[in-house]
Amino acid sequence: MKRLLLGLLFAGTYASNAQPLYLDNMYGSNGSAINQVAGWNKIAHDIVQQQDGKIIAVGTEYEMNNDMYYFSLISRFRPNGEIDSSFGTNGSVRLVTGNKNAVEAVAIDATGKIYLAGNEYLVQGSAPNVQFVTLPFVAKLNADGTKDNSFGTAGVSKLQLPSMYGEQSLAAIAVLPNNKILVGGTVGASELRMVLVSLNIDGSYNNSFGNAGVGQYTMEANSNSSLWDMAIQTDGKILIAGTSESATLADPGNRVFAMARILSNGMIDNSFGVQGKVLTKVSPNSSFVEDMAHKVLVQPDGKICLAGTSSNALAIARYLIDGSSDLSFGMNGHIRHQQHPSATGFVSHNGKLYTCGSIQSDSGSLDITISAFNDNGSPDLTLAPDGMLVTNVYNRNYTHSMLVQGDGKIVTAGSFSDYDNHTGLLLTRFTLNNPTGLKNKTEHDIEVQVYPNPVNDHLTLSFTNLSLTAPVNIEIVSPSGITVLNTKMNGEKIVIPVSHLVQGIYLLRIYNEFGTKTLKFVKR
Repeated sequence: MKRLLLGLLFAGTYASNAQPLYLDNMYGSNGSAINQVAGWNKIAHDIVQQQDGKIIAVGTEYEMNNDMYYFSLISRFRPNGEIDSSFGTNGSVRLVTGNKNAVEAVAIDATGKIYLAGNEYLVQGSAPNVQFVTLPFVAKLNADGTKDNSFGTAGVSKLQLPSMYGEQSLAAIAVLPNNKILVGGTVGASELRMVLVSLNIDGSYNNSFGNAGVGQYTMEANSNSSLWDMAIQTDGKILIAGTSESATLADPGNRVFAMARILSNGMIDNSFGVQGKVLTKVSPNSSFVEDMAHKVLVQPDGKICLAGTSSNALAIARYLIDGSSDLSFGMNGHIRHQQHPSATGFVSHNGKLYTCGSIQSDSGSLDITISAFNDNGSPDLTLAPDGMLVTNVYNRNYTHSMLVQGDGKIVTAGSFSDYDNHTGLLLTRFTLNNPTGLKNKTEHDIEVQVYPNPVNDHLTLSFTNLSLTAPVNIEIVSPSGITVLNTKMNGEKIVIPVSHLVQGIYLLRIYNEFGTKTLKFVKR
């Protein structure tokens, strides 16, 4: 039987002034939405929200029982987390440009058209003269998921970038106010460079940008650099971010945060940083530096933030509008948290910064994390100890992107696998307000006995006023504020295995439409 562990997040201190994030029980199944077909693996790389509240998730779908072949997947979810059956076939579109292709980023325009940036992977020739070729592409879909044949060839524009037999891949896409499409990625053979490509609304190159629609950018001479993300300022200038090998470090293979600002015509903005570029070393180590900026965003006040990894630890840096470090943030303008996982998603909301990631638990599961930081870079302790919330939805949970909805709720996207090796695309939605909607009805309070307490192996819940047909939600929260179990069960007597839990005092919460009961038990 499939084990589904759904986590509801509480503030670890349970302080009266805390603002915990909760899995939004009004979304999907207790806060999570999935797209799953038996035997097919699905991964979401990016998400975007439409004006009507629907969410489009894009990524990769692996052929049933054959991970050697994969295709671009585009799925759309209704605001309540259900698959939108009016989109594509049963809510999804499989975009095939070859036998191996994947969409990395998505954007939508004001008319609801959907733009996709992806990469096709080919093997050309035969041994010993085998060449691995990457062919970037941009695709355009109508609002119902069909291809927009006015774009490129049958809705797909395959890009011819400068490095045919080296690296040439896309990672980011945006639709500009002038209806130009901008994609960003990495190109190069002997030396990797960041690249931007500007396209017209029909998929042709915008020749007024860079060199015939293409701009290439080297962060340091004779050093590799890669683009992971980009953002558009309100003045139309473009921020590109990622990583660069740094000649200024002891080992030339070491990498640092790298960012540049590009004018709307594709030229470097020399008023930004040093000749348009900013390099930031976050790692405290001098002999090994592995700093990569995965995400870039512009705050409402114009400040610029990068988030990513510093030798597998979470790293965030913030800059003033001219590219200089914001010394009011963290230490010298950046923070690094060894206990928080690398940022795979990054948003700004109500003056705070949020990242998402995945972390290995003591029990072996892979859990979703959301890290929150105040405006000065300090962890938001009102959310959880050390500012990091952890939840377990399935056995293994991966996050690759996040967004803030118009109503302030936070959505993450990635993939999952459960204890029966079922896999699929996974969205989770969090809210700052308790979504259960339960009222304090003392006349319907749940009556339950919990024993033994303290407990070693199995905790028994015995109900005295509960109908056998009325299931209850059962949540267990660890002493550190981490949800270790959230499941729905029914029965007059329920037995829960707890031998795997570490010693300590746990919070047990039981609720359904009739009422709620919260108590504690001791695991010894």
